[in-house]
Amino acid sequence: MTVLADRQPVASGATTQPEPPPELPNVDDAQQFYLSGTYAGSTAAGSWVYQTVTPGPVYYVEPGGLAWVLVKVAEELSRLRQLRPRWDGHRARPITREAIDATARVLARLLDGQSEIPQFFPLPGGGIQVEWLADNQIEIEIDGSGEAHVLATSASGDVLVEGILDPQGPSDLLATVARLVKNLSAEVAAGRQRT
Repeated sequence: MTVLADRQPVASGATTQPEPPPELPNVDDAQQFYLSGTYAGSTAAGSWVYQTVTPGPVYYVEPGGLAWVLVKVAEELSRLRQLRPRWDGHRARPITREAIDATARVLARLLDGQSEIPQFFPLPGGGIQVEWLADNQIEIEIDGSGEAHVLATSASGDVLVEGILDPQGPSDLLATVARLVKNLSAEVAAGRQRT
């Protein structure tokens, strides 16, 4: 009889050893990321580094509406980034860094302190779909390579705007979508006050 000393007990029915939880950044690391946009850390799985484009502007957001909106967006993007391969039970890829970054850039250009938070949905190809649903509907699909496509329709089904969004430069399409998000957010807020 051979005794295997290196095996740890696992829950009944489990076929693999449990993975240790990742080491999370501490408050100092969070402050460093907030102020400079950089963080270097390590996890049980190895080292990782996230750095924004350098040189890049550093923004300070006053506490309140926009800060709350940005925190909620960051929470949703972080949740989507944690999806593993085959998260749909089939062949879905994990959400790509390009999709996360492009989604953040697009939403940074569209949202303000009074904006409604969109709904976030992972796409099997590694992309993200964000949408606002009210009388009008705005859907933005960011594919795995980071390209953003928008479709906004009215309550009657008419297409209000459609095309490829480029958050890097000035764009009439981007300005139109930002105006639609602002109007939709105002409608939703007014509806909440009535109830």
